[in-house]
Amino acid sequence: MVDAGDETKGASKFGLVRRELFWVAPLAVATLAVTGLLLLVDPSTGIGFANILAVPIGIVGVGVAVLAIRLANQPQMSGGEFQGRPSLARVSSVVAISLAVVFFFIIRLANFFWPSHDSLDYLKGRTVKIGVNGNLPGWSYGSGKGFDGFDIDVANFLADRIGFVPKFIPLNPGRREDALASGEVDLVIASYSITHERERNIDFAGPYFLDEAGIFLNTGKGKKKGQTVCFTEGTTAQDNLKADLVNQPYKPESEGTVERCLSRFFQQDDRVVGIATDKSILEAFKGKSRKEAKLDVVGENREEKIGVGMPNNSPNLCGEISKLLNSFMTSKWKEAFNDNLAPLGVKKDGQNPSSTSLSHCGTS
Repeated sequence: MVDAGDETKGASKFGLVRRELFWVAPLAVATLAVTGLLLLVDPSTGIGFANILAVPIGIVGVGVAVLAIRLANQPQMSGGEFQGRPSLARVSSVVAISLAVVFFFIIRLANFFWPSHDSLDYLKGRTVKIGVNGNLPGWSYGSGKGFDGFDIDVANFLADRIGFVPKFIPLNPGRREDALASGEVDLVIASYSITHERERNIDFAGPYFLDEAGIFLNTGKGKKKGQTVCFTEGTTAQDNLKADLVNQPYKPESEGTVERCLSRFFQQDDRVVGIATDKSILEAFKGKSRKEAKLDVVGENREEKIGVGMPNNSPNLCGEISKLLNSFMTSKWKEAFNDNLAPLGVKKDGQNPSSTSLSHCGTS
Protein backbone atom coordinates (compact mmCIF):
# COMPACT_ATOMS: atom_id res chain seq x y z
CA MET A 1 0.00 0.00 0.00
CA VAL A 2 1.42 3.40 -1.06
CA ASP A 3 1.81 5.95 1.67
CA ALA A 4 -0.10 9.22 1.04
CA GLY A 5 2.99 11.19 1.99
CA ASP A 6 4.99 9.50 -0.80
CA GLU A 7 2.29 10.37 -3.35
CA THR A 8 2.35 13.98 -2.23
CA LYS A 9 6.13 14.03 -2.36
CA GLY A 10 6.08 12.64 -5.93
CA ALA A 11 3.63 15.31 -6.91
CA SER A 12 5.92 17.94 -5.44
CA LYS A 13 8.81 16.78 -7.60
CA PHE A 14 7.13 16.20 -10.91
CA GLY A 15 3.57 17.49 -10.88
CA LEU A 16 4.31 21.19 -11.01
CA VAL A 17 6.96 20.77 -13.70
CA ARG A 18 4.68 18.67 -15.90
CA ARG A 19 1.94 21.26 -15.66
CA GLU A 20 4.26 24.10 -16.63
CA LEU A 21 5.53 22.17 -19.66
CA PHE A 22 2.13 22.49 -21.31
CA TRP A 23 2.88 26.17 -22.03
CA VAL A 24 6.69 26.31 -21.71
CA ALA A 25 7.30 23.74 -24.47
CA PRO A 26 5.17 25.50 -27.15
CA LEU A 27 6.79 28.81 -26.20
CA ALA A 28 10.25 27.31 -26.71
CA VAL A 29 9.28 25.88 -30.11
CA ALA A 30 7.76 29.19 -31.18
CA THR A 31 10.91 31.05 -30.06
CA LEU A 32 13.14 28.79 -32.15
CA ALA A 33 10.84 29.20 -35.17
CA VAL A 34 10.74 32.99 -34.96
CA THR A 35 14.51 33.21 -34.49
CA GLY A 36 15.09 30.91 -37.46
CA LEU A 37 12.86 33.02 -39.71
CA LEU A 38 14.62 36.22 -38.68
CA LEU A 39 18.02 34.69 -39.36
CA LEU A 40 16.90 34.01 -42.94
CA VAL A 41 16.76 37.77 -43.41
CA ASP A 42 20.09 39.35 -44.37
CA PRO A 43 20.93 41.59 -41.39
CA SER A 44 22.98 43.92 -43.61
CA THR A 45 19.89 44.86 -45.57
CA GLY A 46 17.32 44.89 -42.84
CA ILE A 47 17.23 43.47 -39.34
CA GLY A 48 20.49 43.66 -37.39
CA PHE A 49 22.00 40.78 -35.41
CA ALA A 50 21.49 42.61 -32.12
CA ASN A 51 17.77 42.96 -32.77
CA ILE A 52 17.51 39.35 -33.91
CA LEU A 53 19.12 38.10 -30.71
CA ALA A 54 16.93 40.42 -28.65
CA VAL A 55 13.81 38.56 -29.79
CA PRO A 56 14.61 35.07 -28.39
CA ILE A 57 16.31 36.55 -25.34
CA GLY A 58 13.26 38.68 -24.66
CA ILE A 59 10.82 35.80 -25.17
CA VAL A 60 12.84 33.54 -22.88
CA GLY A 61 13.02 36.36 -20.35
CA VAL A 62 9.24 36.74 -20.36
CA GLY A 63 8.81 32.98 -20.09
CA VAL A 64 11.18 32.74 -17.15
CA ALA A 65 9.49 35.69 -15.50
CA VAL A 66 6.03 34.13 -15.79
CA LEU A 67 7.32 30.74 -14.65
CA ALA A 68 9.05 32.32 -11.66
CA ILE A 69 5.90 34.12 -10.62
CA ARG A 70 3.79 30.97 -10.96
CA LEU A 71 6.20 28.79 -9.01
CA ALA A 72 6.74 31.42 -6.34
CA ASN A 73 3.02 31.41 -5.63
CA GLN A 74 2.81 27.61 -5.24
CA PRO A 75 2.66 26.16 -1.71
CA GLN A 76 6.07 24.99 -0.48
CA MET A 77 6.75 21.32 0.29
CA SER A 78 8.84 20.01 3.19
CA GLY A 79 8.91 16.34 4.16
CA GLY A 80 5.80 15.69 2.10
CA GLU A 81 3.79 18.35 3.89
CA PHE A 82 2.51 21.66 2.51
CA GLN A 83 4.10 24.50 4.49
CA GLY A 84 2.03 27.38 3.13
CA ARG A 85 2.83 30.04 0.54
CA PRO A 86 6.17 31.88 0.36
CA SER A 87 6.74 35.13 2.19
CA LEU A 88 5.59 38.45 0.75
CA ALA A 89 9.20 39.64 0.50
CA ARG A 90 10.20 36.66 -1.65
CA VAL A 91 7.23 37.01 -3.98
CA SER A 92 7.81 40.76 -4.29
CA SER A 93 11.47 40.21 -5.22
CA VAL A 94 10.57 37.69 -7.91
CA VAL A 95 7.86 39.97 -9.33
CA ALA A 96 10.21 42.98 -9.39
CA ILE A 97 12.96 41.08 -11.23
CA SER A 98 10.43 39.60 -13.64
CA LEU A 99 8.95 42.99 -14.47
CA ALA A 100 12.43 44.35 -15.14
CA VAL A 101 13.06 41.54 -17.63
CA VAL A 102 9.70 42.12 -19.31
CA PHE A 103 10.32 45.87 -19.51
CA PHE A 104 13.71 45.30 -21.17
CA PHE A 105 12.09 43.02 -23.71
CA ILE A 106 9.34 45.52 -24.50
CA ILE A 107 11.93 48.25 -25.13
CA ARG A 108 13.94 46.01 -27.43
CA LEU A 109 10.81 44.89 -29.24
CA ALA A 110 9.73 48.50 -29.73
CA ASN A 111 13.15 49.38 -31.20
CA PHE A 112 12.90 46.34 -33.43
CA PHE A 113 9.56 47.21 -35.01
CA TRP A 114 9.63 51.00 -34.57
CA PRO A 115 13.26 52.21 -34.67
CA SER A 116 13.96 55.86 -33.95
CA HIS A 117 13.67 58.16 -36.93
CA ASP A 118 17.05 59.54 -35.92
CA SER A 119 19.03 56.44 -36.94
CA LEU A 120 20.05 54.48 -40.01
CA ASP A 121 17.99 51.56 -38.66
CA TYR A 122 14.87 53.56 -39.51
CA LEU A 123 15.86 53.48 -43.19
CA LYS A 124 17.15 49.91 -43.35
CA GLY A 125 14.97 47.39 -45.10
CA ARG A 126 12.33 49.99 -46.00
CA THR A 127 11.11 51.74 -49.10
CA VAL A 128 12.52 55.22 -48.50
CA LYS A 129 10.72 58.13 -50.14
CA ILE A 130 13.20 60.59 -51.62
CA GLY A 131 12.16 64.00 -52.93
CA VAL A 132 13.87 64.95 -56.20
CA ASN A 133 13.47 67.64 -58.85
CA GLY A 134 12.59 65.15 -61.55
CA ASN A 135 12.96 67.49 -64.53
CA LEU A 136 16.53 68.77 -64.24
CA PRO A 137 18.84 67.26 -66.87
CA GLY A 138 22.04 65.94 -65.36
CA TRP A 139 20.66 66.11 -61.83
CA SER A 140 17.39 64.17 -61.67
CA TYR A 141 15.49 63.56 -64.84
CA GLY A 142 12.82 61.03 -65.71
CA SER A 143 9.46 59.74 -64.53
CA GLY A 144 7.96 57.07 -62.28
CA LYS A 145 9.44 54.43 -64.58
CA GLY A 146 12.97 55.56 -63.85
CA PHE A 147 15.21 58.51 -63.06
CA ASP A 148 18.85 59.28 -63.73
CA GLY A 149 21.25 62.07 -62.84
CA PHE A 150 23.88 63.08 -60.30
CA ASP A 151 21.37 63.35 -57.43
CA ILE A 152 19.96 59.94 -58.34
CA ASP A 153 23.46 58.44 -58.17
CA VAL A 154 23.86 59.94 -54.69
CA ALA A 155 20.53 58.44 -53.61
CA ASN A 156 21.36 55.01 -55.06
CA PHE A 157 24.75 55.05 -53.32
CA LEU A 158 23.08 55.69 -49.96
CA ALA A 159 20.45 53.04 -50.68
CA ASP A 160 23.15 50.46 -51.42
CA ARG A 161 25.25 51.28 -48.35
CA ILE A 162 22.36 51.56 -45.88
CA GLY A 163 20.14 48.86 -47.33
CA PHE A 164 16.87 50.41 -48.48
CA VAL A 165 14.79 50.69 -51.65
CA PRO A 166 14.58 54.28 -52.96
CA LYS A 167 11.26 55.64 -54.21
CA PHE A 168 11.74 58.92 -56.04
CA ILE A 169 9.04 61.57 -55.66
CA PRO A 170 9.24 64.75 -57.79
CA LEU A 171 8.82 67.91 -55.72
CA ASN A 172 8.57 71.56 -56.65
CA PRO A 173 11.28 73.54 -54.78
CA GLY A 174 8.72 75.41 -52.70
CA ARG A 175 7.34 72.18 -51.21
CA ARG A 176 10.54 70.50 -50.03
CA GLU A 177 10.54 71.61 -46.40
CA ASP A 178 6.82 70.93 -45.95
CA ALA A 179 7.18 67.49 -47.53
CA LEU A 180 9.90 66.60 -45.01
CA ALA A 181 7.94 67.96 -42.06
CA SER A 182 4.75 66.10 -43.01
CA GLY A 183 6.47 62.79 -43.73
CA GLU A 184 5.55 62.83 -47.41
CA VAL A 185 9.24 62.17 -48.05
CA ASP A 186 12.01 60.84 -45.81
CA LEU A 187 14.91 62.60 -47.53
CA VAL A 188 15.35 65.33 -50.14
CA ILE A 189 18.16 64.95 -52.67
CA ALA A 190 17.36 67.63 -55.19
CA SER A 191 20.28 69.98 -55.78
CA TYR A 192 19.19 71.33 -52.39
CA SER A 193 21.21 74.33 -51.19
CA ILE A 194 22.21 74.48 -47.52
CA THR A 195 21.25 77.83 -45.97
CA HIS A 196 20.97 79.17 -42.43
CA GLU A 197 17.30 79.92 -43.01
CA ARG A 198 16.54 76.33 -44.02
CA GLU A 199 18.61 74.92 -41.17
CA ARG A 200 16.09 76.36 -38.75
CA ASN A 201 13.50 73.89 -40.03
CA ILE A 202 15.43 70.87 -41.35
CA ASP A 203 18.82 69.17 -41.05
CA PHE A 204 21.35 68.78 -43.85
CA ALA A 205 23.99 66.13 -44.47
CA GLY A 206 26.73 67.43 -46.69
CA PRO A 207 27.71 69.24 -48.70
CA TYR A 208 28.31 66.74 -51.51
CA PHE A 209 28.53 69.38 -54.28
CA LEU A 210 29.71 73.00 -54.50
CA ASP A 211 28.08 75.24 -57.08
CA GLU A 212 27.84 78.91 -58.05
CA ALA A 213 24.59 80.80 -57.88
CA GLY A 214 23.72 84.16 -59.39
CA ILE A 215 21.84 85.91 -62.17
CA PHE A 216 22.68 84.85 -65.70
CA LEU A 217 21.63 86.92 -68.72
CA ASN A 218 20.84 85.72 -72.22
CA THR A 219 22.51 88.64 -73.99
CA GLY A 220 21.48 87.29 -77.38
CA LYS A 221 17.98 88.64 -76.77
CA GLY A 222 19.22 92.22 -76.77
CA LYS A 223 17.83 94.93 -74.52
CA LYS A 224 14.08 95.55 -74.61
CA LYS A 225 11.60 97.29 -72.35
CA GLY A 226 9.83 95.08 -69.82
CA GLN A 227 12.43 92.34 -69.68
CA THR A 228 12.46 90.22 -66.54
CA VAL A 229 14.64 87.88 -64.49
CA CYS A 230 12.97 84.59 -63.70
CA PHE A 231 13.32 82.86 -60.32
CA THR A 232 11.78 79.72 -58.86
CA GLU A 233 9.62 79.99 -55.78
CA GLY A 234 11.20 78.34 -52.75
CA THR A 235 14.81 78.61 -53.96
CA THR A 236 17.72 80.62 -52.57
CA ALA A 237 17.50 82.84 -55.65
CA GLN A 238 14.20 84.20 -54.38
CA ASP A 239 15.87 85.40 -51.18
CA ASN A 240 18.80 87.07 -52.95
CA LEU A 241 17.08 88.50 -56.00
CA LYS A 242 16.05 91.85 -54.54
CA ALA A 243 19.63 92.76 -53.62
CA ASP A 244 21.01 91.40 -56.90
CA LEU A 245 18.72 93.56 -59.03
CA VAL A 246 19.63 96.87 -57.40
CA ASN A 247 20.50 99.37 -60.18
CA GLN A 248 19.41 96.83 -62.82
CA PRO A 249 16.62 97.54 -65.38
CA TYR A 250 15.02 94.11 -64.94
CA LYS A 251 12.00 93.14 -62.88
CA PRO A 252 11.73 89.82 -61.03
CA GLU A 253 9.24 87.22 -62.29
CA SER A 254 8.44 83.96 -60.54
CA GLU A 255 7.70 80.45 -61.82
CA GLY A 256 6.77 77.34 -59.88
CA THR A 257 9.49 75.14 -61.36
CA VAL A 258 13.12 75.58 -62.38
CA GLU A 259 12.55 73.96 -65.78
CA ARG A 260 9.82 76.48 -66.59
CA CYS A 261 12.21 79.36 -65.89
CA LEU A 262 14.91 77.70 -67.98
CA SER A 263 12.57 77.09 -70.90
CA ARG A 264 11.48 80.72 -71.00
CA PHE A 265 15.07 81.90 -70.60
CA PHE A 266 16.10 80.17 -73.83
CA GLN A 267 12.99 81.17 -75.84
CA GLN A 268 14.10 84.02 -78.09
CA ASP A 269 10.77 85.85 -78.09
CA ASP A 270 10.09 85.57 -74.33
CA ARG A 271 10.52 88.62 -72.09
CA VAL A 272 12.57 86.59 -69.60
CA VAL A 273 16.12 87.71 -70.34
CA GLY A 274 17.71 86.58 -67.08
CA ILE A 275 17.50 83.64 -64.71
CA ALA A 276 18.48 83.29 -61.08
CA THR A 277 19.76 79.76 -60.55
CA ASP A 278 22.84 77.59 -60.06
CA LYS A 279 25.48 77.60 -62.78
CA SER A 280 25.64 73.82 -63.21
CA ILE A 281 21.84 73.58 -63.51
CA LEU A 282 21.88 76.20 -66.29
CA GLU A 283 24.79 74.58 -68.12
CA ALA A 284 23.24 71.10 -67.94
CA PHE A 285 19.87 72.32 -69.22
CA LYS A 286 21.56 74.18 -72.04
CA GLY A 287 23.48 71.05 -73.02
CA LYS A 288 20.41 68.81 -72.88
CA SER A 289 18.19 71.13 -74.92
CA ARG A 290 21.05 72.12 -77.27
CA LYS A 291 20.04 75.75 -76.92
CA GLU A 292 22.40 78.43 -78.14
CA ALA A 293 22.73 81.48 -75.94
CA LYS A 294 25.29 84.13 -75.14
CA LEU A 295 25.54 84.24 -71.37
CA ASP A 296 26.62 87.00 -69.06
CA VAL A 297 26.56 87.36 -65.28
CA VAL A 298 24.95 90.11 -63.22
CA GLY A 299 27.17 90.94 -60.24
CA GLU A 300 29.16 88.27 -58.42
CA ASN A 301 28.22 84.63 -58.04
CA ARG A 302 27.78 83.10 -54.59
CA GLU A 303 28.94 79.67 -53.53
CA GLU A 304 26.12 77.19 -53.03
CA LYS A 305 26.58 74.12 -50.83
CA ILE A 306 24.37 71.23 -51.94
CA GLY A 307 23.28 68.69 -49.32
CA VAL A 308 20.79 65.97 -48.39
CA GLY A 309 17.77 67.34 -46.54
CA MET A 310 16.08 65.41 -43.73
CA PRO A 311 13.60 66.12 -40.91
CA ASN A 312 14.68 68.54 -38.21
CA ASN A 313 16.35 67.24 -35.04
CA SER A 314 17.98 64.23 -36.70
CA PRO A 315 21.61 64.67 -35.59
CA ASN A 316 22.48 60.96 -35.49
CA LEU A 317 20.95 60.14 -38.86
CA CYS A 318 22.49 63.28 -40.33
CA GLY A 319 25.93 62.40 -38.97
CA GLU A 320 25.80 58.86 -40.36
CA ILE A 321 24.67 60.01 -43.81
CA SER A 322 27.42 62.66 -43.79
CA LYS A 323 29.98 59.88 -43.26
CA LEU A 324 28.53 57.96 -46.20
CA LEU A 325 28.65 61.10 -48.36
CA ASN A 326 32.36 61.42 -47.55
CA SER A 327 32.78 57.90 -48.89
CA PHE A 328 30.77 58.82 -52.00
CA MET A 329 32.95 61.86 -52.66
CA THR A 330 36.15 59.83 -52.53
CA SER A 331 34.93 56.76 -54.42
CA LYS A 332 32.00 57.63 -56.71
CA TRP A 333 31.78 61.41 -57.10
CA LYS A 334 34.04 61.64 -60.16
CA GLU A 335 32.22 58.80 -61.89
CA ALA A 336 28.82 60.36 -61.18
CA PHE A 337 29.98 63.72 -62.53
CA ASN A 338 31.46 62.20 -65.70
CA ASP A 339 28.33 60.10 -66.32
CA ASN A 340 25.72 62.80 -65.76
CA LEU A 341 27.02 66.37 -65.91
CA ALA A 342 30.15 66.36 -68.06
CA PRO A 343 28.33 65.02 -71.18
CA LEU A 344 26.00 68.05 -70.96
CA GLY A 345 28.85 70.53 -70.96
CA VAL A 346 29.27 71.16 -67.24
CA LYS A 347 32.93 71.77 -66.60
CA LYS A 348 34.63 70.32 -63.53
CA ASP A 349 35.86 73.27 -61.50
CA GLY A 350 36.23 72.53 -57.80
CA GLN A 351 32.69 71.28 -57.24
CA ASN A 352 33.78 68.25 -55.20
CA PRO A 353 34.01 69.26 -51.50
CA SER A 354 36.93 68.01 -49.45
CA SER A 355 34.54 66.70 -46.78
CA THR A 356 31.12 67.15 -45.27
CA SER A 357 30.47 69.28 -42.18
CA LEU A 358 28.55 68.12 -39.11
CA SER A 359 27.69 71.74 -38.35
CA HIS A 360 24.76 71.38 -40.74
CA CYS A 361 23.42 68.55 -38.56
CA GLY A 362 23.04 70.87 -35.59
CA THR A 363 26.31 69.58 -34.10
CA SER A 364 29.86 70.83 -34.16
